Amino acid sequence: MPETERRPKLTELSWQHRALLAVDIESSSDPRRHDVDRVEMKKALSACLESAFLASGIDWSSCAKQDTGDGMAVITPPFCPKRSLLNPLLATLARELRAHNDSTDEGARFRLRVAIHAGDVPVDGDEVLTSLPFTVLKRLLDAKSLRKALAESPRDITVAALISDDVYQAVRTQGPFAVEGDRLSRVAVREKETRTRAWVYVPGHVRPWLTRRRTAWIAVAAAVVSVAVCATVALWPADPVSVIGDPREADPCALTDAPSLTRFGEAERDAAYGGFGRCDVIVRSGSDSKVDLKVELANPVPREVPLPETVGAVGIQREPLDGGECVRTLTLADGYRVRLTAHQTDNGQADLCAIADTATKSAVDRLSGGQKIPRRPAPDPSSLIHSDACALLDTNALARYPGVDAVHPDAGFGRWSCRWHSTTTPGSLLVRFDRNQPLNADNGTPVRIAGRQAFVDAAADQDTCEVDVVYRQYSDTGSPIVELLVVAFDAPWRSDQRCDLATSTAEAAAANLPR
Repeated sequence: MPETERRPKLTELSWQHRALLAVDIESSSDPRRHDVDRVEMKKALSACLESAFLASGIDWSSCAKQDTGDGMAVITPPFCPKRSLLNPLLATLARELRAHNDSTDEGARFRLRVAIHAGDVPVDGDEVLTSLPFTVLKRLLDAKSLRKALAESPRDITVAALISDDVYQAVRTQGPFAVEGDRLSRVAVREKETRTRAWVYVPGHVRPWLTRRRTAWIAVAAAVVSVAVCATVALWPADPVSVIGDPREADPCALTDAPSLTRFGEAERDAAYGGFGRCDVIVRSGSDSKVDLKVELANPVPREVPLPETVGAVGIQREPLDGGECVRTLTLADGYRVRLTAHQTDNGQADLCAIADTATKSAVDRLSGGQKIPRRPAPDPSSLIHSDACALLDTNALARYPGVDAVHPDAGFGRWSCRWHSTTTPGSLLVRFDRNQPLNADNGTPVRIAGRQAFVDAAADQDTCEVDVVYRQYSDTGSPIVELLVVAFDAPWRSDQRCDLATSTAEAAAANLPR
């Protein structure tokens, strides 16, 4: 009988931190290509990679390589700095590939998707074995955001890269970033079981909105020089004045104008519902229509395309009517956003987009000059508005969530919400603060958590268990309001497993609430 292949014992393995790179040829199976084209492409790919690695000071012969059919995976030698996989490697790779394309026939020209990651991998002798970092690398390479970045780039752009957040965070603390920071766009990656974030970089391609901004300022400077104005002229704009200021002090209700909405019905502002970065205006028309106009402040996000509409210092994005809601998003001079949503809460037939547009005009009128959003009235000292949702869970509490990335949570506006993802488990863990009317058994199973009244809703949403912990009750214009700590866990687990984790996490978070 043939000798059975021996599986190495765990004690025989060593673990080494390695930088990883994978590439894939765009449209390699295009039927217009011939086999001779594919052979030439693979030869050119290897040559371009070798030149790029050499330019970054990495010994190509010392790298482990795996042919993946349409591309290649490369494992760097031990102690290879992560920075070396970025600069000048990516720019050199793009330049070498462009030179190849300029010198060959159409069928053998190609472009590359590149994924870059790093992690601890098991090593058996000289062989590097597969492990989770390789799975993440493959998911990055397959990410829709990376495919889109390359597909939407001009044809003379030859490389689009997706850099894992682990690599980005490690490199950005080492001094000036290894590639042009203004060309990086943060994206969420959701491929199969992988939930993470990463950074898109396209060497040689400046986003259109950035190009226009620079061109505009250079034109202004040229105009000043041409009329011989004797003054000091800045070729670049100063940092934009903060419109939000301290996020915890910005008042979303200052952007609402209930009287302007009275042509749609009776309009009344509700300043004490939902999160602290939110203000609502309820519009009622007769007895058969109720619309909730929600105005929310939101953090900046990477902007990959120019805004379709601007008024003064405010960019405007208008989304089409979608079911029972119409959304408008304003982007302010400092990058922060205001999201206005008109939502039909019953079976009425209100003109939602007309309501959203009217509210948008009122907000833009207040913001178009770049002035700071007014400050909210001083909140109650006992309110959760003074707390940080991200600080309620330590690493021990987060360890209940398998594979959790405890270091890189997604903090919401004002840090009144915080979401953690896992590198091994689909879904997410969310901790946030909320305001609502007093809860009862219709909101979930009543329980006691950390000595406080709480409600566990095993069916809050598909694949989600939510725990609402009552922090305090107070009165707003004569109506009782409760502030809540909300812990929500979504994952494709059994309902009881989801709620076990949500409840134990809520216990840990509630124990850290102010007394």
